[in-house]
This record gives sequence, C-alpha cells and structure tokens, in this order.
Amino acid sequence: MPRETIPLAKFLKRSPREYGVCGQGKLHSIPKNYHLIRAYEKDVELRTLRADHLGEEQAIGIYCPNTLTFGSFHDRNLRPYFRATSRMSLIMHVPELSLVIIGSPTGRVLLLTPTRLSNPQSAPTGFAKCPRSGSREVWSHGLRVEWVLPRSSDDICHGQHRRPLHGVAVGPVQDERGVGAAGSGHASTPRRYRLMLHYRNHDIATFEITRQEQTGKLCIF
Repeated sequence: MPRETIPLAKFLKRSPREYGVCGQGKLHSIPKNYHLIRAYEKDVELRTLRADHLGEEQAIGIYCPNTLTFGSFHDRNLRPYFRATSRMSLIMHVPELSLVIIGSPTGRVLLLTPTRLSNPQSAPTGFAKCPRSGSREVWSHGLRVEWVLPRSSDDICHGQHRRPLHGVAVGPVQDERGVGAAGSGHASTPRRYRLMLHYRNHDIATFEITRQEQTGKLCIF
C-alpha cells in the first residue's frame, strides 16, 4: 500500500476488482516452483506464484475444502469469544520436516505436508487449457492433510469447554547435541520439533513432532 498522500488517495479510490500492477520483468524473476498457501475459515488453497500469461505450463491450483470444522456451541455465553476470529491465520513452515502448520483462533491446528509429483500430469480433456492464456494446465504440487490438533484422545480435550487459541509456537527439541549443533558427526536425520498451543484460559498443549526417515510418516508424541 502506498505511503505518500497522492498515491494513497488513488489507491483507495480504485475499483475493488482492480489488481496491483506488476511489471513482466518482476513476474519472470519469481521462481517457477514457488507457491502460495491461502487459508480461509475452513478451507486451504495452494496456488502457483507464476502468472498464467507467460505462455508456460500453468500449474493447477489445489483447493482443500472443510479441512477444519467448528461444530456447535453447548454454551451460548462462549460465542462472543469466537466472533470475527474464525479464519485460519496462524501459519508456520518447518522446512526440515516438510511441514506446514496452520492454526485457527477457534482452537484447532492443521498439519499439512506439501507434495510434488515426480512427473506432472496433464489435466483431463476439456480442462487442459488455461481460459485466460491458453497455456496447458498440469498437476504438479499438492497438499496432504496429516493431522488436526488437538486430537480427541488428547488430555486437553477431556472435560473442557471450547476456548479460543491465542498463539502457536514451534521449535526444535534440544538433545545431547544441542539445538542446531554442527559438525557433531551424527547422521543427518529429522529432529523432533515441539509444538505448543496457548489458549485463552492459559491452558498449554504441547506436542512433539518428527518424521520417519524411511517412510516419511509424520509422528506425533
């Protein structure tokens, strides 16, 4: 958003359907495999950052509907605490585990694994052309929903009313090598990460997360 007075006034008066202007040189500078994850109230979307008018193969966007559900209130007095806070807005990336963490102020946290096909697949007949550029559309990247935390089996869910989630934190668990220790001679294996959920009533839920090296399975302790 512009900071100067005149450009700011023009920006505020423009049509709501008008998009920001980006030169073609800047579009070419965006790496081909960069993607954007956009979160809504219940849904998650994955889109490529490359513009579809560059004449290249266009990756098909991935849309995951109803990844989170909120349910109904048993206590109506709790409704004001969740007003205007239902969008998934707490997003973190853990590259070492190939993991994306998306939290919702409603109290739930989504664990996603970005995926990629070894050989991109073309869209079926009838959907093989981008309507704006005419370029061929392919499936190349996606998202896999691993877990929704806290699980019904977790202690923090037993006998508790709904409460808003104030924050999410994640970081590597310190072991005998220390955090981020280099040159220790140990094999390069995925470390454990600790995920902490902080609720409005100051409840703290803690999980340890790692990924099996052989199978790629995400494990939660």
